[in-house]
Amino acid sequence: MKSIILLTNSLLRGGAEKQVVSISRELKATYNIQVVIYYGDSFDNKFLNELKEEQIAVHFLAGSTLFKIITLFKIIKSNSTTVVISFLLTTNIVNALISIFFRKITIIGGIRSAFLPKKKLMINKLLHNIFFDYTIINNIRGIKHFTELGFNSKKFRYLPNFIDCREQSEYIHTEILKILTVGRFDSSKDYSTSLKAIRKVVDESSRKIQYTIIGYGEERNKIEQLIIELNLSDYVQIVINPDNVNNFYKQNDLYLSTSLFEGLSNSILEAMFNSLPIIATDVGDNSLLIQNDKNGFLLKVGDINNIAKKLKYFCDNTQLLRSFGLESKKIINEKFSNHEIKKIFINIIEESIK
Repeated sequence: MKSIILLTNSLLRGGAEKQVVSISRELKATYNIQVVIYYGDSFDNKFLNELKEEQIAVHFLAGSTLFKIITLFKIIKSNSTTVVISFLLTTNIVNALISIFFRKITIIGGIRSAFLPKKKLMINKLLHNIFFDYTIINNIRGIKHFTELGFNSKKFRYLPNFIDCREQSEYIHTEILKILTVGRFDSSKDYSTSLKAIRKVVDESSRKIQYTIIGYGEERNKIEQLIIELNLSDYVQIVINPDNVNNFYKQNDLYLSTSLFEGLSNSILEAMFNSLPIIATDVGDNSLLIQNDKNGFLLKVGDINNIAKKLKYFCDNTQLLRSFGLESKKIINEKFSNHEIKKIFINIIEESIK
């Protein structure tokens, strides 16, 4: 059985980390999967327990950078590793180093956004063009954008995020319109726009609403302060990194994303799997997920007025929540299920092995 290392910065609750767990689960019957956490003290017990339950080997690197690299090289040798796959910039750099010392190993990097800041862009371009055999990217818009900026288009391999459709979801609706956002408390998620849109809906609609923001991050205090400034404390709740996030999808009616940029959003995929209509900004590959007036609406970044308008649309037409939500679920089952993406991933690996 071929041995594959999934090299991740951490095992905290982020999109890349979630996909590492999902990929490990799907590929363990086909390959000997080894998960290596570069920052070995940065892990979430939920994700770690999921890997242990699946009997997937997890290695924690510790100590100085040199000691981490030495330990990683020992893991590579002891498992006769065939492929190393990294997911974010730090481990992409480490993966480039592996390519220098292990010429026979296939090196696959990862990019998880359609936008990168200038410094990260230049480093990833260097790694992609010179050191990697391939780069997995989770969004089509990013492939086009980065190719225009000089990335070697022949080295990109498209692998969308996916949802474990073995889990079951159910629809629960109440009289209050419940709106949900799940994401890190980061400026890229543009919570200012979502909260200002919610304020307009509260002012202009007669229907009661409740907006729940789930996540964690450095902008928590800024978001909480804005809630107070907009006098939204009775309408907005913040939930910090709960274990039962899937229950929140089941208990809400509508998903809202006002991100400034994305790749392929795990949170939107999860919302759609749980039969939620989606209101989102037209960034990343959201256009592949959302069909206007069928399972939701795509809107311009920062367009507070139109975001509020579409939120009010569902306030006034709650009977459409069910049909829009079922269309979301249909899209997931047809295009983004674990069964479909597993086939794509295996094809990428088999094509790449030297």
